[in-house]
Amino acid sequence: YVSRATGRPDVVLGLPMMGRMGSAALRVPGMVMNVLPLRLAVTPGATFAALVRQVVLGVREVRRHQRYRYEDIRRDLGLLGEQRALVGPLVNVMPFDYGVDFAGAPVRARNLSAGPVEDLTVNVYDRADGRGLAIDHDGNPALYDDEALATHQERLLHLLEQVAECDPHAPTAALGIAGAAELPLVLEEFNRTARAVPPTTLVGPIEAQAARTPDAVAVTDGTLSLTYAELDVRANRLAHHLQGLGAGPGAVVAVSVPRSVELVVALLAVVKAGAACL
Repeated sequence: YVSRATGRPDVVLGLPMMGRMGSAALRVPGMVMNVLPLRLAVTPGATFAALVRQVVLGVREVRRHQRYRYEDIRRDLGLLGEQRALVGPLVNVMPFDYGVDFAGAPVRARNLSAGPVEDLTVNVYDRADGRGLAIDHDGNPALYDDEALATHQERLLHLLEQVAECDPHAPTAALGIAGAAELPLVLEEFNRTARAVPPTTLVGPIEAQAARTPDAVAVTDGTLSLTYAELDVRANRLAHHLQGLGAGPGAVVAVSVPRSVELVVALLAVVKAGAACL
């Protein structure tokens, strides 16, 4: 999702880790959670199965370093005191047993806040109660408002729905993040660039530009350049010559010229003569 939303094939996610190695550490009370970078390459041709395999291997490798403190990584990279982020969005998967009771009285746990968030955090809760996963988004209020967070959540859920139904060996490029409500906005509203223009001919804008900025460069092919005035003069001269040869409305002129300044002059001259080019 992050790769599609940012347009970047190289993604670095933040992966929270318990930071506890061994059974003895698991029994010690205290907060030793650590955040480590998980770097993933998401190419358009990659399949979802290959991406899952990459994530599995990446998480397995990251777990070996879960006691490498986040602040130590920043220090070793020379990023202490800088505002540059080490990771992108955090993905916090919490498959915990939420079945807590006090003296037989059941307790319903509600997470009111996951703490300060630098950018964006995706919290995935597996409560093992048969109701499936719960996904929440936390965002830095300086970067995201409620509407932006809701949009991210809707897009992610839309992507997950496609993943659940797609062929795991199909390219991930076939999966989109824009929902049905967003597609008309992107395809139609954002592209609604039509504007009223005065009636003119095909060569009218070029002639008008030549009148406004005659000395500006109009066309170049690396070896030869023409200003708008020079282009207009050459095209007019050739158009008059073509008309003398019978070119005009209803006539077709064959043009066989390599891609160059001369080709532009020839095409413009044919139009000025009133003929069509082939």
